[in-house]
Amino acid sequence: MLIPPIGLQDGDSIVVDEVPSLLDSYFVRVSGMVRSPGEFPWEEGMTLRNLLELARGPTVGADLRQAQVSRLPMTRESGNIAETIDVPLDSSYLTERDMEGRYAGPPGVEFPSPGTSPEFQLEPFDRIRISPQPSFEMPEAVLITGEVAVTGEYTLVTTTDRVASLVGRAGGLLDTAYPEGARLFRAQDGLGRIDLDLPTALVAPGGTEDLALQPGDSLHIPEYSPTVRVQGAVNSPVTVLYREGEDLEYYIGNAGGYRSDADEGRVSVRYANGQAEIREKVLLFWSRSPTPGPGSEVLVPAEIPDLGPSLYETLTPLVGMMGTVTALILAVTR
Repeated sequence: MLIPPIGLQDGDSIVVDEVPSLLDSYFVRVSGMVRSPGEFPWEEGMTLRNLLELARGPTVGADLRQAQVSRLPMTRESGNIAETIDVPLDSSYLTERDMEGRYAGPPGVEFPSPGTSPEFQLEPFDRIRISPQPSFEMPEAVLITGEVAVTGEYTLVTTTDRVASLVGRAGGLLDTAYPEGARLFRAQDGLGRIDLDLPTALVAPGGTEDLALQPGDSLHIPEYSPTVRVQGAVNSPVTVLYREGEDLEYYIGNAGGYRSDADEGRVSVRYANGQAEIREKVLLFWSRSPTPGPGSEVLVPAEIPDLGPSLYETLTPLVGMMGTVTALILAVTR
């Protein structure tokens, strides 16, 4: 647009019109399986194909058999605020082509051939939704490390893949493996470590202990470690050789016993699989103690010292008393 060379004079005013927002003009909206969903300006003669081009085309997994269009109704007498139209699509809406110019897409539901669906004219305020293909999922992987024949990432084959099948695909456990210490970590939703009983899962695949895997899961199977580590408020923190049948006090005794500041009521044991148990009081003078296993860790916490009242708590009453005494002395001397 050319601006004519008009000279300005004193008192002239210039008004620059603002481009109206989409809310103040005609627009259409597209949502669902497209690369750039959102609102776009409507133009006379605009088609659904034009809109999908503005939205940069469908994403992988889009169902291009039909789209759903929601449109302002012709009449509102029955309380309708919109009417829906199922619009047929075909594979020509795919934006990717192979080396021979054919429309290409990932395997999934079969789309109609190019050119079999008529062009669909859009009207102002139409809302278009491109749905995902039923049950379409991209391949995802899980990780297994530690004492198995072949560690690494494995692709989930089905939505019901389980821990036992993953161990089998990894070639099974090595002789050095300690399945009781297996740890399963789940990245989804930040869940972290998941309780796992791997020996039971391997004996009864498909059972309740054979947990279903989720994308991003990580399974670690440690090497058998015949030791118990004792640390914290003991006289000589040490790693003790594991002996089957020995209780908690045996390992604390091998660490020189409790220190004078030990909090014996809060002793805990963390097992090789990440689970932890704390000494539990049963009756007034009786408690139940966890039994360490191979590769576990015993922690004896120190008691929290009682520091007594703070300096502020001690001085505040004294300051108040001094103020009272000073006031009395002033009253007597007047």
